[in-house]
Amino acid sequence: MTKKADKIEFMRKVLGLHVGEQYTQTQFPTFYALDLVSFGINRKVPEAVRLGERILAEQDVRMPADLAKAVGLFMLDSGNS
Repeated sequence: MTKKADKIEFMRKVLGLHVGEQYTQTQFPTFYALDLVSFGINRKVPEAVRLGERILAEQDVRMPADLAKAVGLFMLDSGNS
């Protein structure tokens, strides 16, 4: 397993304890992925933004347009595109 995959699995386990295992067995709750992206933008943590984006992509969920625009601007401003 890669470090990135380890981080994702760790996040799923932690949230499984907080929101109940039934929510994290098959899917990571979309709300938490969107919240992770917002957190990353607000706290200037590109890793959190990327992780949230990856989780959304795994679930085939589209990010709201305003948040997607904010992500694009954040990545350009921080040089992490």
